[in-house]
Amino acid sequence: MSIRSYLTSTLGVTHCFDLDNSTVEIAGVGSPSPTDIQAGAGYSFVSDPVCYGVTQSLLSTNSADFTTRTDGAVIDRRKDINNSSDGTDASAFDYVSNSRTMALWFKGSDFSTPSCIYEQGGGTNNFAFVSGIAKAITFQAADAGTPFLIVQSNFLGVANRPYFIVGIWEHSSEHAGSGNRCLLHINGVLQEIVEVNTTASFPNHSGDITLGNTAESLKAYNEDTIPYATRSKNCNFLIMVNNRTWTVAESREFFERTVIPNIVIAADTVANQQIALDALTGNNYSADNCAIQIRQATDATDYRLFIDNINFVRDTALDDIAVMYVGPNTLTIENTNGSDAYQLATPVEVDLDGSTVLAGGGTLTLVEKTIRYIAAGITVTNSQDTKMVVEAVGSYTISGGILQTFENISGGAVTLNLSNGAATPTIINSSGSTTAVLTSATITITGLTTGSRVKVTRDDTSAVILNAIEVGGQASLITSYTGIFTVTVRKASTAPYYKEWIGGGSTANGSTSVNALQELD
Repeated sequence: MSIRSYLTSTLGVTHCFDLDNSTVEIAGVGSPSPTDIQAGAGYSFVSDPVCYGVTQSLLSTNSADFTTRTDGAVIDRRKDINNSSDGTDASAFDYVSNSRTMALWFKGSDFSTPSCIYEQGGGTNNFAFVSGIAKAITFQAADAGTPFLIVQSNFLGVANRPYFIVGIWEHSSEHAGSGNRCLLHINGVLQEIVEVNTTASFPNHSGDITLGNTAESLKAYNEDTIPYATRSKNCNFLIMVNNRTWTVAESREFFERTVIPNIVIAADTVANQQIALDALTGNNYSADNCAIQIRQATDATDYRLFIDNINFVRDTALDDIAVMYVGPNTLTIENTNGSDAYQLATPVEVDLDGSTVLAGGGTLTLVEKTIRYIAAGITVTNSQDTKMVVEAVGSYTISGGILQTFENISGGAVTLNLSNGAATPTIINSSGSTTAVLTSATITITGLTTGSRVKVTRDDTSAVILNAIEVGGQASLITSYTGIFTVTVRKASTAPYYKEWIGGGSTANGSTSVNALQELD
């Protein structure tokens, strides 16, 4: 469904302006009648959407002079949204002893000075979103007769970065606490909850709704009333919900459905999608709401892609999305060659522009610690990764390390040499054949008594390949022998004496360990 239908049918929206080159409230949302944004010089529409679902955004005007303060877009005082000055409909304020959720996509040009994003009411009785108080984003509920409520972001705002902000006011009767409270979600992540010691209903308040800027002076911290600078802001989807608190999960889902990614891997063949991802190798992504969006491949249902040597800087305050999959099936991505994709998303649908809706709801599976090679002749030494994937025919060597799985997708014959104690990994021939050659293995004998003599003998030739005195409770050797061996352990030179112990094992499958069970003589 379109994002507009989702808002009305699922999220219980009371009023919504998509701000897509339109001053008109979305039809069928408002009650008793829709309310339009007034014409004015404080805003314009530009082809710079803040989110998906629209093609334009509302841009408020900017003033370089801090003392020049003007309203942005204005919604007249109307009984069905804010004030009852044009009627006596008390239901306009039916949320004052319940809850009210307000939400908005916006990006601001400046966070260095306080500037209003959204405001309804007047200087002392209002709801408002503000940017730039200590460079943060805040939501406030000001009631002249009760303690001031304000919540703020857990981060400093970044100019020209889009944010989806959700502010919630709840009466004390609507939650488990004892007083009224405010909550702030940004990009679907809870930022702060503040509760005050009052159970009063929120006051009926006058004053226009303003969007983008306000000429009003509003309360701030310490209940000081301060003016706000006129700064440009792009806005989309101004949302008002009466008598309903959005959960963090609902805020996050709307964010994921509408966030514009930095990079789009378009619907194409799997091969072409991998080529597009490989072109990003070596890139770093930071302060991106969504770094990479991958759309369903055209020649596959369930499939796999490699995220190769791409760094995603984590932001726990916003849970920035590293990789999003938009499709109905299963996409497996492998963090390869140091990549660290961590925060994933699979929205149910994505409405690109108000008419084009992409089906989602699939599964995104993450495989960690893979190394990938597109050329043969490679020696991998002491790797701490767990999987190796090769794409070229030829010979590869694993020397030591902990690799557990080797996958051949070259389409041809591959020789895998194992040395320096590397165990034989599980071999997956997705495309091609693999011959594993054990060039060396490590034999470890543990549980030894101090001073014990250890002898290891090949069973095929009776050749002794280790004859040594124990040091540190164990003995080990690296050998090219692949077969059955015998271990003999004896301590007879100094007391206490131990009986001869005989055991054994095999290096046919790589490195192995033998535990000597010595007994006193």
